[in-house]
Formats: sequence, structure tokens, C-alpha cells
Amino acid sequence: MNPMRRNPALSNLGPAARGASPPTERVVAVLELLAASDTPALSGAEITRRLGLQKSTCHGILKSLQECGYLARSSSDRTYSLGPTLIALGRAAGSRFQVTRAARPALDELHRVLGLGCALATIDEGSLAVVDRVGGDELFPTGLQIGDRFPLVAPYGAVLRAWDDSDTWRTWLEGAPDLGTAQVRRLRRALGTIRKCGYGAWEIADMASRLAELHATVRALRESPRGEGLRITLVQAFAGLARGSDVITSRVGRERVSVGIAAAPVFDERGRAAHEVELHVYRENLRVVEFEQMMERLLATAEEITHAVGGSWRIGGNAGASA
Repeated sequence: MNPMRRNPALSNLGPAARGASPPTERVVAVLELLAASDTPALSGAEITRRLGLQKSTCHGILKSLQECGYLARSSSDRTYSLGPTLIALGRAAGSRFQVTRAARPALDELHRVLGLGCALATIDEGSLAVVDRVGGDELFPTGLQIGDRFPLVAPYGAVLRAWDDSDTWRTWLEGAPDLGTAQVRRLRRALGTIRKCGYGAWEIADMASRLAELHATVRALRESPRGEGLRITLVQAFAGLARGSDVITSRVGRERVSVGIAAAPVFDERGRAAHEVELHVYRENLRVVEFEQMMERLLATAEEITHAVGGSWRIGGNAGASA
């Protein structure tokens, strides 16, 4: 799966939910299919088959995209691939999220040292948007892709909300009306833990089976990115993963922990937690000493990126101490 491809299940998917038009959805589906394909080019017939489109409809889309430079067509085998116009669009998008340029060397080093999937997300128009990731698809079993967007309501964004005031905490929690009283209490505790430690690390119950379910659905989506049934299944599986996660609040007396994702904030010039660095660990029975070393590296990377973007680091020297 190509990192360019957004994961539709994590992007408020579904035409009805987004209010998108079916013609637009079909155009986007063609681009996503070619970005996600294991091969650099596909024939028109193969694109038609995979997307379940009518031949005439697909031909019209391909012709229009080719004329605009969004697709390129091989003169030898008549296959389609992503076109040169997308390069300019990618550069324009990259200039909007300049944090990616400053953060990439630190993310590369974090990945090199730990061998884990690393990602960078930023607050953008009420969402937490993934703007960069380092590591192959096998390191992101949830199918996380650049461009994925998470609504900035509880439990999403906890690592960033932890540095806000109590009124903002309340608004964040109240934005997710489906949370029960016990879940709200756990999240409030989690915010305090994150602020104390400087990072958030989530332990996932029944991790192996939940990730296996996600992995199977993500693989199926590669073949049929417009399959609404698959998308709904992926949404349900990801929601189950979130419900089965909880912030690791204490390691006292424990020798091992099971870790899904860990994240640390990157602060801007006003001291606001505006971005987060993510470690996609997905390890069961991880030795506590190894976990703590990972968190030290994560915090060091977040601090390095904070300084690189001209931000003001707000985490104390004991932030990485055991909770």
C-alpha cells in the first residue's frame, strides 16, 4: 500500500456522511487506486474491474484525468499511472504543512534507531491530520496513511489536549456524547498522566486479534477501495481498537507492558501543543526497561522537532520518569 493513499475509514468516510458527490467519489477512487496499487500502472480494464465502474464512465474519467496531467498513459501498453501534475500539487500541500520539512530528519532518525513506524500529525481545521510517516506498510497494521484525518474529539487528540486548561478539557470530552461516565473519568486521568510523563502510550486489550482483523480488512481495501461494506467493517474494527485501548498510567511492579501507539507533543512558538510525533509500536509483552528507552527517544525527538520549528518546549526534565 502506497503511503500516498489515504485510509478512507479514518477520514470521515462515506459519501453520505461527507456530503460528497458520487462523480467526485469516482474520480478520487481512481487516483487512490493507482496510488495504492502494488504495480506502478494499471490498464483501463483493470481499473474498471477493481472499482466496479461502467466501462464508459471509467473511460471518461481516465481521459479527463490524463488531459489534465493527473494521469499518464503509456504509449506501449496503454496502462495508466499517476501523472506529473500531482507532483506540483504535492509540493503545494507540503509547503502548507512546513512542519514536515523541519521534522523529517528527526523522524528518519527515530525510525532508524527503533525500527518502528513513525508518524507526524498536526491540528488542521478541527481535525488531527497525518502529514508524514516513516516506515513500510508492515509497520502500520492499522493502515495509517498520510492524509488520514481524525476528528479532534475525545478520545482523539489526548496528547495535545493534555496541555490545555480545564475548560478546554471539558469541551473536548463533551464533544463525544457517546462516552460513558467511566470512560470520561479514565480520559481525565489519562490527560493528567500524559501531562506528567510528557507522552501518552496506549495499551490495547486483545491486541493480536484486533490487529489481525484490521490487517485483513486493509488488504481487502487495496483491491476494492470503493467497497462500502469493507469500509464500514474497517470503521467498526478501528472503533473496537480505540475502545479497547487505555493509557498506560503506571508501570510500578510490572516487568512487561503491551503497547499499541505512543505519542508526544510538539509545541509551537506560543507554547501550544500543535503537532504530535507518533510511535507505532504494536508490541505485546514488551519489557518495561525497553519501553522506557523508547519513550526517552520519543520525547527527545519531539523536543528536537519543537526547537526545529521555533517552538517552546514545555516538558520538564523529569518528564520521562516512570509513572
